[in-house]
Amino acid sequence: MSDKVNRNKNDSSRAADDSWEPLGMWAPWSGHLFMGAIEAPVVLLCLWLLTFIPTVGDYAFGQLVLVVVIGSFVNETVATFVDRAFVLHYRKDDPGSKLNAILDCVVAFVVGFASGKVILGSLTGGATLAIAIGGVKTVEMLWSRAWNDGMSREEFHERHERVKAMTREMVQEDREERARRAIDKQRKR
Repeated sequence: MSDKVNRNKNDSSRAADDSWEPLGMWAPWSGHLFMGAIEAPVVLLCLWLLTFIPTVGDYAFGQLVLVVVIGSFVNETVATFVDRAFVLHYRKDDPGSKLNAILDCVVAFVVGFASGKVILGSLTGGATLAIAIGGVKTVEMLWSRAWNDGMSREEFHERHERVKAMTREMVQEDREERARRAIDKQRKR
């Protein structure tokens, strides 16, 4: 069976486009790291609140900050590679799919557990960080509806051209209005 036949039917234009190349790794990785930086304070708050449970144990706040920073960095880096696999397989710029969203959440739990176990030195520390990172990542995934497909490059460029045309029209109207006011002001003198 042809590789083009196996691709998503919604992406028929991209399947026929042999010039399609994936975006570099820097853009998705920096986007993931940015989201990790936004989520890190929430993860830290959740982790700190979980330390009030007696079975979790008492960790120094500095340890919690360190484990959140390292765990978030590793989680977002691994998630970037998971997304990259979907981008390359489906030849889409946006890896949005239900399987990808689920795998991102699973990665968050696994990386959270591994980071917590290594840095905090206990299974309960690993489980606590897994709950914090995985829980926040799951909420973010549900809130952003990460399983929905994003815009293709063609759709993005089409929307960009419409915005540029609309902006030109608005600016042209403003210019005409200013010119009309200037002419009216000159006539009144």
